[in-house]
Amino acid sequence: MSGCSQREDWGERLEAAQINRAIENGLIFLAENQLARGGFPTWITEDSHFEGDGFFANSVYITSFILYSISFTNTSVSQEIIDKGLHFIQEEMIPPGVWSFYSCKKETVFKNGEVYETIPLNITPDLDCTAVSLFCLVQNNILCETDIKREIFTSNKSEEGLFLTWLHDIIGSDEMCEDVIQLNIDWNDVCWGTNSNILLLLGDGVETSAVSCFLLDVVKNRDMAQSMYFSSEYSLYYLFSRAYFNGAHSLKDGREIIIDRLESLQQVDGSYGNPLHTALAACTFMNFSYFDEPLLAAVENIIYSQDEKGSWPGSPFFVSPDNYYYGSSELTTALSLEALSRFINESLKSLQV
Repeated sequence: MSGCSQREDWGERLEAAQINRAIENGLIFLAENQLARGGFPTWITEDSHFEGDGFFANSVYITSFILYSISFTNTSVSQEIIDKGLHFIQEEMIPPGVWSFYSCKKETVFKNGEVYETIPLNITPDLDCTAVSLFCLVQNNILCETDIKREIFTSNKSEEGLFLTWLHDIIGSDEMCEDVIQLNIDWNDVCWGTNSNILLLLGDGVETSAVSCFLLDVVKNRDMAQSMYFSSEYSLYYLFSRAYFNGAHSLKDGREIIIDRLESLQQVDGSYGNPLHTALAACTFMNFSYFDEPLLAAVENIIYSQDEKGSWPGSPFFVSPDNYYYGSSELTTALSLEALSRFINESLKSLQV
């Protein structure tokens, strides 16, 4: 069924009021669970099923994804969340304009009637966190593209012209924090996640031409998709397509490959195994302007898997080299809201044609 005729069927299976209600409830959940300084808690555990023991940390990286996703909802509640989150990102900046994954300041987390504290950590700054943080600030008109210190990126490349992850020559925050755990990274690597996010920020050009070729090779050859940090191909497809959607059209040859993969991976209930993967897949479809039956089935699954709190459960978004898994219900919820908001916006467009 074509995209246009498919969209004519949307109203018969999903009502706008139902989607808007799910979006409203999801935003209420995020507003209630945003930390005092504007970030969002990240759950870290050694359990790949995201159960059992673990701890919370406050992460600029995860917060940046949440702010991006809810920007599609375009409501007063989401704008309040975004404004607060942007303040947090600005506070966490390390001279001369880079970021680390963790905050070294403790924050209180309220979950299911229990009170927790985030673990304060200080880690080597990296280009991945720097890219997504800068992208948030540029997207929200706090910085101009000309404010980006591109030499920070271009001076941290491999011989093949790909961006390395860690910024060993920049010292992280030296602020004295209570019980802070210091993590010094003494290796470096080339990661498709880092390079996708740098392409998102810098866009197509001479500086990133090798990156585009690398990412296309990763998508074409699944064996290359192994990452030190990302264990799911859905993360690859989302990050790749997000860069494409935001202007990196050098990635266009990956569109049909990814769409075909996602069509083949979808389960009979419309999901991709868990709510996080389903949201990533739905957003990937829309990043490629694909509006057909698999997208509708994924959106239906997202609607019906929302819980009574307005949230969707956390699952691992990425994994550390020492096998700790990172994610949160806040991240899954934000990505689900991105999918629902973009879907209903496209529905309204089709009605206006």
